[in-house]
This record gives sequence, C-alpha cells and structure tokens, in this order.
Amino acid sequence: MKFCLNLCNDINFEPDAVQPCCNVHAIAVPRFPFTGGRLDMAAYARHIQNVVEQLQKGGAVCRGCPECIEINAPQDSAARLLFRSVSINMHRHLCNCRCVYCDLWRGHGAGYAILPVLRNLEEQKVLRRDCFFSWGGGEPGILPDFEEASQWILHNGWPQYVHTNALRFSPAIAALLREGKGGVNVSLDSASPEVYRAVKGVDGFTRVTANIERYRAAAREAGLIHLQVHHF
Repeated sequence: MKFCLNLCNDINFEPDAVQPCCNVHAIAVPRFPFTGGRLDMAAYARHIQNVVEQLQKGGAVCRGCPECIEINAPQDSAARLLFRSVSINMHRHLCNCRCVYCDLWRGHGAGYAILPVLRNLEEQKVLRRDCFFSWGGGEPGILPDFEEASQWILHNGWPQYVHTNALRFSPAIAALLREGKGGVNVSLDSASPEVYRAVKGVDGFTRVTANIERYRAAAREAGLIHLQVHHF
C-alpha cells in the first residue's frame, strides 16, 4: 500500500485551505478548502481517505513525492488523524518587511484568527501530547491574536518554533524562550543598517538587533535563537 505519514500526522494552515504538508517538493498536494473557524474533522478525514485511495490508483495528487512510500497495510485501511505537527501559514501575505528575495508580501490577505482554530483542534482531540507548532508567514508577530495563541500553546505544554523578522518585540516569544519550549528564527539578513535597508526594504536594523538582544536575555539557552542570513 502506498502511503505518506504526513497525511495523518501533520496539518498545514494556508490562506484558503488546509493541507498535510507545505509542498516543499513542488508537486500537487491535497488541499481542503478552509478560511478559518471550525475545521470539520469528519469531512477532512474523508478528504484524506480519498487522497489515500487516489494514491493507490496513481492519481496526480502527491505524484513523485519522495515522502510517499510502500507500507505493509491492507488497501482498505482507514486513515486516523492525530497531528504531531501544526504549521501556521495562513498569513503568508501579511508582512511588515519588503524583502528583495521574497514576493509573498506582494500578495493579498491577512489570514484569519488562528486561536479559535487551534482550540477547536484540541477540543476535537486531534493534537498529540507531543505535538509541535511552527509559525511561518508572512510575519506571525503582527497577527492580531499571535500573542494570545502562542501563550495558549505554551500553557498547554507544546513546543513551538517561530519564524520572525523581529521588527516587533513579542512577549510571547520571550516567554517560550524563557521556558525553553521551542525556538525562534530571525531573518536578519545583514550586518549593517545600510545593507538591512537595501535587502529588507525598511529601516529597522537598530530595532531588530535590540529585540534580538532582548530575546537572548530572556532565553534559557542561546541555542534557541537562530539568525537567518541570505548571501547576496
């Protein structure tokens, strides 16, 4: 039986759909329409079951993906959804930078409230106790409910990893670093105000480096903070 563990174990929130992966292999991935609110897990489970059936028939979805492997299971095995990872990317076009290497900020849409979605997943008991949350973007730090949602994740004991430009200091990020419950990736991309302005499209180098220092002061260990630099 051909199968992908991501189908049942991972969920990724995009601006207008949920899917089991972030499509890092540039192929057709299964998409389930969704724009916030309550995710109908029964309907989503039927969608995933249909994807599994299509995999056995050699359909276009997931074709060529190296994550699809042969497993020893009956062809009619029912897919059970229990998520080990949640990727939050419904705000892909929401950003306060204008980076020269990224064109996502040229898109439209600010995403939707994510905390009600996460709470609903927990209520439907589809989050594993060792679940991991990843904040992508766009810039999660400017989402209206980022602080509350991140603190909710932390309160429930789940680790999270936040990709941020650090133009805005986040108490929630400082809290997760203080507790050692995840990490942060800061897209610094420069070593001077002039280069920062040229690459990022905004004048924020001094503010960002100051926020990085605040995160370093809060972090349980320095290794929880990662700096991202693109070479030009």
